[in-house]
Amino acid sequence: MSHAQQVPASGATSAPVALALNEQSDTVYAVTRAITRYGITTDAPNKWRYFLDSVEVHLPPFWEQHINDENSVELIPTDSLPLVITLNGHSLSDYRQEAQSYALERASATQASIRGEESEQVELRQIRRETPEEHALNRPDGLREAILIVASFLFFYFSLIGPAVFTPWLVAAGLLLLAAGLWGIYAPPRRAALREIHCLRGVPKRWGLFGENDQEQINNISLGIIDLIYPRHWQPWIAQDLGQQTDIDIYLNRHVARQGRYLSLHDEVKNFPLQYWLRSAIIAAGALVVVIMLWASVPLNMPFKFTLSWLKGAQTIEATTVSQLEKSPCAHWRYAAPDRYRDV
Repeated sequence: MSHAQQVPASGATSAPVALALNEQSDTVYAVTRAITRYGITTDAPNKWRYFLDSVEVHLPPFWEQHINDENSVELIPTDSLPLVITLNGHSLSDYRQEAQSYALERASATQASIRGEESEQVELRQIRRETPEEHALNRPDGLREAILIVASFLFFYFSLIGPAVFTPWLVAAGLLLLAAGLWGIYAPPRRAALREIHCLRGVPKRWGLFGENDQEQINNISLGIIDLIYPRHWQPWIAQDLGQQTDIDIYLNRHVARQGRYLSLHDEVKNFPLQYWLRSAIIAAGALVVVIMLWASVPLNMPFKFTLSWLKGAQTIEATTVSQLEKSPCAHWRYAAPDRYRDV
């Protein structure tokens, strides 16, 4: 590949730009990612922008038809943006005819383009990470953390009835399991675990692909060329923003996280926190089982009796004869006299 090669960059609708290679262009990076295309409202000659996650890349327009949901891509660095040289088995060296003929074309007002109407243009405002509240919707239901906490309860129980030599190890294991369970529940998500959200601005439209009585009309709304996927409980309110300029935040899989001023997954989770009832039920059931085991253990039922006696309060027993004293609850206790044991 020559040091300066004319390649159509990012699906330009006007004359292609020169991509200047540098000393790092000998390094080829192979990745498997989804390719997202946006029609940017800008005065720049390149109206279409292609992104691998949050990284903009140069993609020849004659590879548009080969883009899949997951794409095997090879790219090299340039002085401007990374250049895609291989897409799903199609190499740039196999398309020299197309690249050369396209590079010799001049921009004209009648040049063909796959770009939609200007009203369908989508403005990419920013790329952000999802908030912890939005991330909570995609987290597991906490079953693993609940099992760890219940296991820690069992370790604490066995440390009470087991040999004394194993008690420190059982207590330490229980503390580790308890800490792991609580960390999984309350720890903030790692930044690497937060998915990217593209903040767009455009005019969402509903296309007449289904009948008026079809219950799946929520799935035929598009923003430019992007088919949007909404939460099902948003269906009654989506139509309020159709046909007008709207700010929409979407994931790379086209699921909508925010639309307009009022529809927001972040606000829903913040104002109405998620209730993990399965996790709470497992922890409560495990704690109940451990309490029953403690109550059933003969060496350990005495603390419960002391607790019940403390709750009942002090009781006074009056006895004038030995027979009355023998019938009282204290009759089974003995005290040691210097010479012999006596029943009290």
